[in-house]
Amino acid sequence: MFIRAIIFIGVTIAIILLISWRLTVVTFTGILPILIVSKCYGNIIKKISKKVQDAKAGMGSISEEAISCIRTVKAFSTEEFEAKRYKKMNQEAYEQGKSQAIWNSLFHFFTIFMMNSATAAIIYYGAILHKTGDITVGEITAFLLYMIQMIFNFVIISFVIGNIYKVSGASEKIVQMMKTEVVVNTSGGMILPDEHIVGEIELKNVNFHYPTKPSVKVSQDICIKVN
Repeated sequence: MFIRAIIFIGVTIAIILLISWRLTVVTFTGILPILIVSKCYGNIIKKISKKVQDAKAGMGSISEEAISCIRTVKAFSTEEFEAKRYKKMNQEAYEQGKSQAIWNSLFHFFTIFMMNSATAAIIYYGAILHKTGDITVGEITAFLLYMIQMIFNFVIISFVIGNIYKVSGASEKIVQMMKTEVVVNTSGGMILPDEHIVGEIELKNVNFHYPTKPSVKVSQDICIKVN
C-alpha cells in the first residue's frame, strides 16, 4: 500500500503539472509543510514508542518476579507493595500511550488540514486564472479530482509513516542488543597444558540483589571455595 501510494502520487504530480504548473506550485505550498513536520513527528513518536516499550517491559518484569516468588511475597506480606509497583509502571505506560495517541491525532489533523487548505487555495487561484483565460473550468475540475486522490494517498502515507516510527522506536533496544559486542572473547585463545591447570574455584564476598529491588539484598558477603 505504501509503495502504491508513492507511485500514485508521483504519477499524479506529473499529470497536474501538465494541466497547470501554477496550480501545482500552489499545491506544493500545502505539501512541503507536511514533509517538514513529518520529520519532527517521526523523531517524537520514535522516542515515545521506546518509552512505552520500556514501561511494558518493566510491567512484565515486576509481574514475573512477583508470580515466580509468590511464596516469598506472601511470607513477607508484600502483596500491596508489589501491586503498587505494578500500578505505577502501568500508569507510566498509560501516560506514554496517551501522549503517543495525542501526537498521532495532531499529525493526522495537520496533514488533512494542510491538504484541504491547499485545495481551497487551488479553487481560489483557479478562479483567478479562469477569469484571465489561462485555464478552463474542465481543467480546474480535472485538477481537483487528481488533487483529491493525491490527498487520500498522502493520508495513507502519514498512517504508514507513523507505524514505521512506532516499530522503529519499539525495536531500538533489540537492535542495540544484536549490535552489542561481547566484552569477553569467546573465540580463539590459548590451550593450557594440564600441569598449568589448577582445579580450584573461589568466590569471595559475593553480593546480589534483583535490579528491581536494589535495597533488598538476596545474598551478602558469601564466600565459596571449590577444590
